[in-house]
Amino acid sequence: MNFEKLLKYNPELGKNVIVVDGEIFKTIDDPRLWQTPWELPVSVFCTVDDKRGFRDWIGDQSIAQLIKYLMNFDTIVGFNHIQFDYGVMDGAVMREFNLGGKATKRVRKALEGIYDVGMDDPEPGMVKRLLKGKSVDLNLDVQHFLNSKGYSRKGRRANLNSISTGMLYESKISSRFEGGAEAPKAWRQRLCFEVNLYCRVDVYLTAEIYKKLLSGEPLKNEGWVDADKINEFEGKVILKVR
Repeated sequence: MNFEKLLKYNPELGKNVIVVDGEIFKTIDDPRLWQTPWELPVSVFCTVDDKRGFRDWIGDQSIAQLIKYLMNFDTIVGFNHIQFDYGVMDGAVMREFNLGGKATKRVRKALEGIYDVGMDDPEPGMVKRLLKGKSVDLNLDVQHFLNSKGYSRKGRRANLNSISTGMLYESKISSRFEGGAEAPKAWRQRLCFEVNLYCRVDVYLTAEIYKKLLSGEPLKNEGWVDADKINEFEGKVILKVR
């Protein structure tokens, strides 16, 4: 990854399109946590859009404002964000609301006119409902495409790193920790800048893949069919708004 390019990055996503990704504070040491992401505190979320460029949202206390910001956009792009990242956001708002005092007031103010906090306390599924009809999840669309081509195999799933290597000839970066699974531990060890940068790179890769798939370029993936090879799949990945 060319860091200068990242600093000068102009996403050119189009009007009212934003890309989002997040990193969590707690290591997923129990597979069941993938099904209950609201139990996972936030380290950082990153977004990019044409008007504001990159923005960073630090900790649980920033997430109600992030949700409010996302509501301004017609299209919210991510990779597995509907199932996982939205659930993490749910948990952040729930924890803040339940703290009481200034934290509860902060949530109420941020979500005023969007979600009736008070009549309905924040709960799992809240963010998904709020952002319904706005979200494009590349993970869901790519997996649906591969399944339709007969490439559905147990334990074999395309991921952001393999797709970005295939389509962009770029991959995720982490200089002082080993990939996303180590990001929570790295954040707790105060490698916050590195984790923040890692999250921004994920947002950049997601944005670039989105633009290529939207333009009709074929899906390319490293090593999913043949190890250590770039596989190109015939046909167009349909990007669905959910």
